[in-house]
Amino acid sequence: MDSTTLTDAEKNASLRQWDGERQKVYDRVNKAWAQAIQEDAGQ
Repeated sequence: MDSTTLTDAEKNASLRQWDGERQKVYDRVNKAWAQAIQEDAGQ
């Protein structure tokens, strides 16, 4: 087995980390989006 191949455990760990990062980005975008909609409605 060559050293560049990730084990399943390593793959799963990096996928979990990626999901966490992606979720943070989604949360930020959703908050900004909701705020923009509220500001539009308030005018």
